[in-house]
Amino acid sequence: MLAIDANIVLEALLGQNRGGECDEFLEYIHNGKLQAMISGFNLSSIMMCLQRNGVGKKGNAFFESLLDEEHL
Repeated sequence: MLAIDANIVLEALLGQNRGGECDEFLEYIHNGKLQAMISGFNLSSIMMCLQRNGVGKKGNAFFESLLDEEHL
C-alpha cells in the first residue's frame, strides 16, 4: 500500500513539469496495478491549492472521481 502525497495529484492536475509522470502513476492506481491511500489532510491541501490557483472546478472533478475509485 502506497501513500500519495498532495504534490503528486497537484503536479498532474496543474500540468506542471512532471505532470505526465504523475498522471501515469495515478493511472496505475486507477487500473488496479497499485493500491494506494491519500489522507484527508492531503485532500484538503489539494483543494486549497487548486482554489488558490483559480482552478477549483478541476478540484471538484477530481473529488467526484474519487467516489468511484476502487483502488484508492
